[in-house]
Amino acid sequence: MNINQLRFIIAVVETGSFSKAAESCFVTQPSLSNAISQIESELGGKIFKRSTRQVNLSSFGEHVLPMVRAILTSIDDLKESAESYSNPEHKLIRIGMTPLTNISLLNTVIDPYRKKYPEVEITYKECLMDDLNTRLLNNQIDLAFVEKNQISKSVKSHPFYTEPLYYLPQENDDFKQQRNAITLKETKDDTFILAEGCGLSDLLRDLFKKNKLDLNEYRGKALSYKVIEEWASLGIGSAILPRSKIAKNNDTAIPLYIRKKNNAQITLAVCWHEESQNLSHIGNFTNHIKKISKAIVDGVVA
Repeated sequence: MNINQLRFIIAVVETGSFSKAAESCFVTQPSLSNAISQIESELGGKIFKRSTRQVNLSSFGEHVLPMVRAILTSIDDLKESAESYSNPEHKLIRIGMTPLTNISLLNTVIDPYRKKYPEVEITYKECLMDDLNTRLLNNQIDLAFVEKNQISKSVKSHPFYTEPLYYLPQENDDFKQQRNAITLKETKDDTFILAEGCGLSDLLRDLFKKNKLDLNEYRGKALSYKVIEEWASLGIGSAILPRSKIAKNNDTAIPLYIRKKNNAQITLAVCWHEESQNLSHIGNFTNHIKKISKAIVDGVVA
């Protein structure tokens, strides 16, 4: 197999189309299709289910996709490491984040730093928790944004922002008309759709356990928050998500409370290795995040 074949797989996943993927990769569709067929043959399974209307990952494809992403990310890490070694004057900040991170808010927070230090290159890497912790420990990223309870004890951290959790019921018109909020205890009989690896499932399990409630988990697993939202709307199960991960036009989502006037929340924090602060541009960046996180809490940055 070769790197281009792996990149073609990701392009098809992101575009949902072989023709659009070929266009984005600047190759002909037959070339891309042939390359993917070759790697499917080598791996011993079909990565995609194809029909005249759509292209979806097969169960085999869902299994290998995280490894495909990991390989391509490792290649990027190798290039960045080589660049840092051969060009020590090049200032780079590598930011890792879980899918839970509100990227719009993060980008707003980082923008003033970018303007003040235009010579510093900032890159984002979205990873699941296990991979994120490994990358931070191995110095493959400089800082990570994670759910506060998922932070390793071997690193430094600082709270970044807190946002409310919302409840998405299985689609029910009567429910939408009757309720504008719900307590955790009132959801005890629901079956919840979860997505593993980002930190949210562990948070919800801890939340239910601390309140002496059982969390009934749907046997299947979703790959994204969008899928969780769609499955809830189809009546497959209920869901709990941060407000920023719910579509703005979703009028079924309502605030979740642990008890009355005590809303359920998720807090993200930034964490780093202490030695990374020896590089002045990373130290300046960390101080910038610390300073502006207070403004977020005070409602200055929304």
